[in-house]
Amino acid sequence: MSSSSWFLSRSGRKFATGAAVVVSCGLFSAQFFPHTIFLENYYKLVAMRRLDDPMPLTSHLEKLWNQVLDDLNVSAFHRTILRPFMVFGYEPWHAGSQRSRFGAMIGIPTNFVYDKVSSIDKDAIVVNNEPVDWFRPDAKQLLDSLILSDDAKKYAIGREIIMTDNKFIYTESIALAAISAAYYATTFKINETLGMLKRSRFRRFVVYSIVGAFYWGLWAMQRDALTRHFEYTSDKKLSEINENYVKGGLEFYNKTLQRNMALRSLLGDKGNKVYTLKGNENSFFREKHLPNTQRKYFFEDICKKFESHVDNL
Repeated sequence: MSSSSWFLSRSGRKFATGAAVVVSCGLFSAQFFPHTIFLENYYKLVAMRRLDDPMPLTSHLEKLWNQVLDDLNVSAFHRTILRPFMVFGYEPWHAGSQRSRFGAMIGIPTNFVYDKVSSIDKDAIVVNNEPVDWFRPDAKQLLDSLILSDDAKKYAIGREIIMTDNKFIYTESIALAAISAAYYATTFKINETLGMLKRSRFRRFVVYSIVGAFYWGLWAMQRDALTRHFEYTSDKKLSEINENYVKGGLEFYNKTLQRNMALRSLLGDKGNKVYTLKGNENSFFREKHLPNTQRKYFFEDICKKFESHVDNL
């Protein structure tokens, strides 16, 4: 009996169903566990370290953190399960969920420690694994982009806190497992209807690949749409707190775009592939996040409304 024929047997079908269940559970776990049970391990992978120990927050960053918690009216309970730390790199980061007993981690970028260009540790910055020529105009733009006001820092911290105040990890874990199960159910039905197990391996490969591409596209589309929805929600909520968060958001995205454009130039050919001319991240098929320019324009429009209102007074 060939391997294909064996899958037509009762034992073969039981094995295939069991394997599909295992795969679906595995995909659920791969999405869910890093944000819950293994959250501490996840944190250890991305935390900024000094002499093998995680870098503590400065007293000023702790002050900003508490101010943001107050501005967002975070409850006493949620304050105990939200944990800030210094993250490696220059992008704010989050993992976990406030809707989980394991809580959430908020990564604060190392450049949030800097208050002026002269305080930046230039020796710690490398591009393409090489030292940077700091006399280049684009290198100077990079340094300037790393300096943020307290309002911009508070916006970024608040954004990450709000991004953990939803059921994203639950929704995406279930969606991933469900789409995996749907893929199996669809291919199983195709096998029965069209007798695919009796056809050549190449034909089966083509059909299974087409079905797989469809379900992968469905998964990517819903995940990216949900991510962009929560990003817009976070910006909107922060913009409603006060004018300082609006100005902070505008500054944050101006500096982010400036940094990306500087890196695009410094990285050479690689930079052209990573970033667009305007400083957005290049994407071919998916748009995983709201473009930085779009988020900048959102705050820019609100700032213009503020200015127009003041002029009319």
